[in-house]
Amino acid sequence: MIFRAAMVVAFPLLLTTARADVNIDVTGFLLPPFCTVHDGSHGTIVVDFGDDININRIDGSRYRKTIAYQIDCESDGQLWQMKLKLVGPSAWDNQTLRSDKSSLGLRFQLGGQPVELGRDIPISSATVKPMLTVVPVLESQGSPTEGAFRATASLQAEYY
Repeated sequence: MIFRAAMVVAFPLLLTTARADVNIDVTGFLLPPFCTVHDGSHGTIVVDFGDDININRIDGSRYRKTIAYQIDCESDGQLWQMKLKLVGPSAWDNQTLRSDKSSLGLRFQLGGQPVELGRDIPISSATVKPMLTVVPVLESQGSPTEGAFRATASLQAEYY
């Protein structure tokens, strides 16, 4: 009989439990795989026009150079879309990269189409890259002084 009394007293204690609910808020930011752009040897892309550019013969097509570039991207097994962007200071319009010589700029073409600085350009993939070219151009009313020139831009590749 003592055993039964103990069971009757212990059983109601097991039925009364404390309960608390809390919501769990999980957040994050998913990124596509990372890409790098380089010269083919994991270095800086350098375009050397040499030292034989005649100021009076710069016409926006003469002295055009093809830019060799490589895009390496991590893979996660998904088929991502890719875009390129050329970022740098513009000169007299948004298609001309400013150089350190007044009245001298550089224009780029990607796959034969003019590149607008700072604008995303969709491409088919990192393995089938469109040809990238650059050509010196003169501002319509200007004439640069002779001597070496330099301009710097960043070529960015990104999945989206």
